[in-house]
Amino acid sequence: MEAKSDDDGSMEYVVLTAWECARCEVAGRTPPGAAVECWSCGGSVVITARPGIRRVIG
Repeated sequence: MEAKSDDDGSMEYVVLTAWECARCEVAGRTPPGAAVECWSCGGSVVITARPGIRRVIG
């Protein structure tokens, strides 16, 4: 998973892809490098956001 670290290296930020599937009426988040598709039907989705999630290292 691709991540960016802050200046002192104690936290990293991972940008996920948030999406919605109109066919299944479900939503999800996908990590970088993974295929962005519906986990329920495997079909196309609409990307709604790319939130940065903080993760503490150590």
